[in-house]
Amino acid sequence: MRAVGRLAMPIFCFCVAEAYIHTRDRRAYLERLALFALVSELPFDFAFSGGIDLTQQNIMFTFALAVVALLAYDYLYERQKGGWRGVIVGCLAVAAIGLLSILLGANYNFTAVGLVFVFYVLREQDAFIRNAAAVAFEALVRNVGIYRWGVLSFFPLMMYNGKRGRGLKLFFYLFYPGHMLVLALLKMLLTR
Repeated sequence: MRAVGRLAMPIFCFCVAEAYIHTRDRRAYLERLALFALVSELPFDFAFSGGIDLTQQNIMFTFALAVVALLAYDYLYERQKGGWRGVIVGCLAVAAIGLLSILLGANYNFTAVGLVFVFYVLREQDAFIRNAAAVAFEALVRNVGIYRWGVLSFFPLMMYNGKRGRGLKLFFYLFYPGHMLVLALLKMLLTR
């Protein structure tokens, strides 16, 4: 089950990039991610560490950093009036935020920040090219042990039809801290 679960992170990175592209208010989107990162932190800590652990941050925190990276990229790209200079300066900002995610102990750190960025910058490309590039990025950056299974996310990503889903946004925001809370409770019950 852990191997199958490795497919989730690239799919969620795609969803973060898509949400950033299509949202009407990027700042509000960042605030929502940050809020749910805070809400998710205690359940995450108790599920994985058995108590409060300041050395690791949950994936919602990482996704919030990824949105900060996209905002920085867009700002710097526009400030440089596009072109190669804008791309280089923007990519350096994304890399810096990716490194910050490592220092902060963010779950999936640089890999998730970079993957969201790859999905974002290749948004105009054919789905096959975009998804293949993203999966190749993940394979290059995090090709160890169980994480190798993440490359299989290419197949469900190719099934995306470009249409908006059913509007279950709140459910999916609540699902992450909720399932972490359930895991923490199960851990406490089973280790008594």
